[in-house]
Amino acid sequence: MDRVLIILLYFTLLLVMYIDINKKFIPNFINIFILILAIFYSALKEPLNFFIAISTYSLPLILIYGYVSDFLKKEVIGFGDIKLIISLSAFIYQPTINLFLQIYIFYLIIFVSASIYILFLFVYKFLKNKNWNLKNRELAFSPFIIISFTINFIFNLNSNYWEFFL
Repeated sequence: MDRVLIILLYFTLLLVMYIDINKKFIPNFINIFILILAIFYSALKEPLNFFIAISTYSLPLILIYGYVSDFLKKEVIGFGDIKLIISLSAFIYQPTINLFLQIYIFYLIIFVSASIYILFLFVYKFLKNKNWNLKNRELAFSPFIIISFTINFIFNLNSNYWEFFL
C-alpha cells in the first residue's frame, strides 16, 4: 500500500511542477489530492504525527507569507506552496529525530537550490548579454520544494543519514 501511495504522489508532484512552472500556480484540487494521500500514508503509521508535521513544517513559510509580504507590500510567496508543504510534511516527518533539525535541513535545501538556480540564471543571462530584470519576475517555487522533499524522503528511509547531523 505504501508503494502505491508513493507512486501516486510522485506522478502528482510531476504534474504540480509542470503546472507551476508554466502557469505559476498550484491548483487546489491537486493540493487536496496530495493531502488525502498524506492522510492515508500517515494513518498507516501514527495519526498524531500528521498534525505535528503539518503544523511545524508550514510555520516558516506562513511567517514569510504573513509578515514579509506585509513589510514589502507585495505577495512574496503563493499560498499554494504553503499548502503543498503542509501535505508533503506528513511524508517526511520522523518522530525519533530532532524536529527543528528536520525543518532546518528541509528549508535549507529549498532555499539553497533556489539560490543556485537564480545564480546560474544570472550568469546565463550575463553571458548572453541580455538585460534581465529580476524585480518583476515570478519564480515557480514548487520545484525546489519537491527537490527538498525528495532528498529528505529518500534519506529518511536511511536512518544513518541523520546520525551525521546529530
